[in-house]
Amino acid sequence: MKLRKLQKKIFYYCQDVDHPAIFATMRTGKCIATLKDLIYQDLFPALICAPLSAIYGWEDDMLKLDIPKSEYQVIVGTKRQKQKLIKSKSFILTNKEFFLSIPELIHQIKFKSVVFDESTFLKNYKSRISEYYATNFRQVKRRYVLTGSPMTGHEWDIYQQLKFLDPSIFPQKNFWDFKCKYFY
Repeated sequence: MKLRKLQKKIFYYCQDVDHPAIFATMRTGKCIATLKDLIYQDLFPALICAPLSAIYGWEDDMLKLDIPKSEYQVIVGTKRQKQKLIKSKSFILTNKEFFLSIPELIHQIKFKSVVFDESTFLKNYKSRISEYYATNFRQVKRRYVLTGSPMTGHEWDIYQQLKFLDPSIFPQKNFWDFKCKYFY
């Protein structure tokens, strides 16, 4: 599949940074460009966390790129269903709340990359899910955030998303230091 102009820009941007933050509107191909980057850089296994409504869009994009079904696994459902499904594949697609039911299984796989689609879900620095992602994937070689609008309410919504990517981006030790430094 040939990349469109914006998808090429996203793909080349991914080559220039360690942990890409892809902020592009819906239907612009950020998922395809991300998949191309994962393949180009051989970053497998890859964990892709997305809202349930987006998981099947990722699956469609994998089909467009001729990624065989045997190379990826969609893991959704109850804890028992997820436990039966999880196997080490090139791509693991799951919803962002997987950590509530199977974190011990996810951590058995040594991921080379983690993609967080609709990253505004991470904006609440106090939420369990946000803290989980910001602290549990530090050893992963490559981390991505994707969303159409990274700051849905306040400018400081970006803090936790960037903390997931790379905590050294901001020298502040916590959200409150960040907020006081840049917004007061």
